[in-house]
Amino acid sequence: MKILFSFRIDGPSFKESPQDQYADVGENVTLQCQVDSSPDPTVVWINQQSQTVVGKGQELNIVVDKHTVGYYLCIAKVEGFPEISTVLGPSKSKM
Repeated sequence: MKILFSFRIDGPSFKESPQDQYADVGENVTLQCQVDSSPDPTVVWINQQSQTVVGKGQELNIVVDKHTVGYYLCIAKVEGFPEISTVLGPSKSKM
């Protein structure tokens, strides 16, 4: 008896184009970096001002204030494939 396994190996790709979010000071914002890959990707968020890792996973929750308005780098990695990244951020409401 032979048992065959079939599995898919794909590098990371964005499910949809990530979008900046607009909100007023004090509001909660969820930045999304939806990535498809097999195996599952490792996703990290880096605050571009401080150059520090501020979150892991495909969503980053932020309360908008003068310290969090700015840009965040979302990096998705799958071993053996090139990483992908995009920059997005919470912004004050459109005027």
